[in-house]
Amino acid sequence: MSNDVISGSMKTLRRFIGTWRGTGNGGFPTIDTFTYDEEIVFTSNDIEPLIRYEQRTWDTTNRADPKEPLHWEVGFLRPTEAGFIEISNAQNSGRVEVLRGQFTPIEKARSCNLASRRHCSRER
Repeated sequence: MSNDVISGSMKTLRRFIGTWRGTGNGGFPTIDTFTYDEEIVFTSNDIEPLIRYEQRTWDTTNRADPKEPLHWEVGFLRPTEAGFIEISNAQNSGRVEVLRGQFTPIEKARSCNLASRRHCSRER
């Protein structure tokens, strides 16, 4: 594994370190649309070449209970050879994923394009 590739990828991934919050709406064919709050926290121990994250969402559709939990996952972003990023996570539903994708940072922005494919997981 090339230290230069890992070092460059980690420099880019460190842009995400911090706490990010937002709101959104969602829907699936089998349920009513809903609104939610979301929070994702990225951290690093500055020793290993990886970023830890924790992502949570809360249903805000029902204002009587405005913080009903929807989804919770924790995992790691890890640079791999040839500029790929591997994302491993465990979710509160019991689902575990390992995803790998090409990471393309957008210059001077705290965002990126990550085209991923299922690395090893069952179909939903």
